[in-house]
Amino acid sequence: MVSVIFGSNSYGRKHALDLAVSDFLKKAPDTEVRHIQATDVDSAELRQALQSTGLFSQSVCIVLHDASKNKQLTEAFESVLDAVDKDSLLVVVEQNLDKRTSFSKLLTKQGDVTECSEQDEHSLRNWVLAEVKRRGGSISSADAGLLLSKLGTNQWSLSTEIDKLLIHSSSITKESIELLVEPSAQEKIFALTDAVSYGNTQRASAILDNLFQQQLEARYVMSMLGWQIHNMVIMAGASGDSAYLKEMKINPFVARKTSDVVRRISRRTLADLVGIVIEGDRLSKSSAADNNEIVSHTVYKLCQAVKRST
Repeated sequence: MVSVIFGSNSYGRKHALDLAVSDFLKKAPDTEVRHIQATDVDSAELRQALQSTGLFSQSVCIVLHDASKNKQLTEAFESVLDAVDKDSLLVVVEQNLDKRTSFSKLLTKQGDVTECSEQDEHSLRNWVLAEVKRRGGSISSADAGLLLSKLGTNQWSLSTEIDKLLIHSSSITKESIELLVEPSAQEKIFALTDAVSYGNTQRASAILDNLFQQQLEARYVMSMLGWQIHNMVIMAGASGDSAYLKEMKINPFVARKTSDVVRRISRRTLADLVGIVIEGDRLSKSSAADNNEIVSHTVYKLCQAVKRST
């Protein structure tokens, strides 16, 4: 039996892998589960591993990671599949699977194929509702949306915070979310660029101070600020073209968070913001000055550039 799990959503891959393995172990509970990194094995070694049963079980369960990075292995993968019998399980796990390759086409011919893509905000809201219920709690759709607004689309963070909230109470409410959930660094960067788009120096400085209080390094804050300015440039050029945004790998959640900011800023001002961030990034890497001060001054200059344009 062969199971193929691929896609950029690491939480989804882990969940699908756990499910595939647990289902197999229900039928063969004494089977040892082996994880093999494909870059460390050739096709002959993998075939041998698939045919080597344990002392207490006639079944084999192998989880193979990143086979697409091993050219020799992918070219001989048909012979590997031939070594998998009905009493064994081979799980092929890939983060990036190029669907144009013959290896990908060979894998997708297998019966059990799961693609784990990043979920959009609507799908994640439904996932939060279902996950809270599965864990024995309750949450309204509106409060699930509030949780997403604080944490973004990272399912690992969402899962951790759901557990924390359910320890506090089986009923997750707006009050418990506001009390216990600290917005993610990404959400604070969204808030920071929102403040910048209004030229609100005081609010932007307060958000920046909060980021520094979280012990985030100034260089990281600068890179995140640059990332969001880059997203703004892409959004400005996309003019609502969802196909273009997908091609540029802009998450729908990020697109929604960024769209309002972009509408408030002219193309000329956006070009000024890009230049300011590039200069701030250069200084943070080469100047002897304190990086916190460099980032703070960069945010101040961004706000002033927006103010001048209004």
